[in-house]
Amino acid sequence: MKNNMKNKKRKIIIGIIIGAVLGLVGFLYAAQYYRVNAGEQAHVNEHDVCKVVVNPSGYSDIFVPTNTSGEWEKFRNNKPGHIELWDCVYGLFLTGSTYNGNLGGRSGADAKCNAAKPSRCVDNKPAWAFISVNADDEIRDMPSTKGLDTGRSWWWTKDNTMKKAASNWGDLLDGSIENSAKDAGYPDVYYWTGSFADGSWDEWGDACKGWTRSTPAPGMIYPPFGRLGRSFYKGSYWLTHSRERCNNDFYLLCACDAY
Repeated sequence: MKNNMKNKKRKIIIGIIIGAVLGLVGFLYAAQYYRVNAGEQAHVNEHDVCKVVVNPSGYSDIFVPTNTSGEWEKFRNNKPGHIELWDCVYGLFLTGSTYNGNLGGRSGADAKCNAAKPSRCVDNKPAWAFISVNADDEIRDMPSTKGLDTGRSWWWTKDNTMKKAASNWGDLLDGSIENSAKDAGYPDVYYWTGSFADGSWDEWGDACKGWTRSTPAPGMIYPPFGRLGRSFYKGSYWLTHSRERCNNDFYLLCACDAY
């Protein structure tokens, strides 16, 4: 009997502890927020509303409550006067360095883009290479592979310059864009894309063997090929200008969450 009573007490105590822990977890979840340090910005995409919260330097850090749609809406409507809210957009940019076709595959290409992010890319979001790698990793797949919002607009970004490229995802891949990279301040250069104008993989060019080879394969005379875009153009050539051997160096087309 005593053992049964002890077991019951243990169960009650354990239940109280578990309940307290679950309650604490619930409290922490209810206090969900984004911290934006002075001189930084945060990409806040909650309750179907996406904004970049910009906290200029010289001010205190702020906390943006987003646990409920009401909290997020109240902050947007009653934000401190120094806080800026920018629409979430996507940015296109070129790397500052050139590379041969051995970019290190998808991960290596993404790393090169992350290292080259211009100032209008959001700090706390990764950049990625705007390229097709193979049949399973094409530019046109990016709404699913990169979680892109197809309704967001696209802008060329260079330093603090922004030039609109397209109103949404479909507009970006319909064969033309509103402004070229050159319009945004880039020089007239070529850059790796591996893609046709609709964002599909150039199978014949083979994208430098998935961006992993710049030299001929064993038994081959010539290196593989990769497709290039050119910054001068607003028509389809912006994404799919020509093919070039992968032992040559060109810039890399990149994308990021921007504001």
